Amino acid sequence: MPDSEKRDELKKILRKAVSALGDISDKIDDVTSVLSKALTLAEYKEKAIIPEEIVETRKESYEPVPITFEKKEERVAEVSRVVARPINSKFKTLESLISEGTHIKSMASELDGIKDWVMGLSPTFSPILYQIDQWSRKLKNYPYEKLSDQDGGELMYSIHDWKVKLSKV
Repeated sequence: MPDSEKRDELKKILRKAVSALGDISDKIDDVTSVLSKALTLAEYKEKAIIPEEIVETRKESYEPVPITFEKKEERVAEVSRVVARPINSKFKTLESLISEGTHIKSMASELDGIKDWVMGLSPTFSPILYQIDQWSRKLKNYPYEKLSDQDGGELMYSIHDWKVKLSKV
């Protein structure tokens, strides 16, 4: 195998590896954001560990303090209610406009409202925000008065994809 073919093969493999690492990094960011929100909702606070006695030789013994929540069941229920967002209801109007297919500008403004709502949930949903913004701009400059079946199908598929991604948080 000549050097140029080896080099091309190596580049191809490295591109795949870099792409996979990028996907992993995005997933880690998503999980970190979700955990941060959950801890915030649960009002998680670490208690400082206070040494029992301080020895002059700089040896300190610590007694671990267990972390507990008061009314644990209520906290779990509260977190569950907040995390279970009304995702379907946010997209219901848009889906009905798409099935009707005639109010293009209304669809664009509905997408803008959804984009603002998603941004309020978490700015870490940047891929979803970007896709919503793309569709909004496309509809604002749509050349026809009625949404084509292909564009309507693509937008409905995108909405389904957005709902799945948003429900994972």
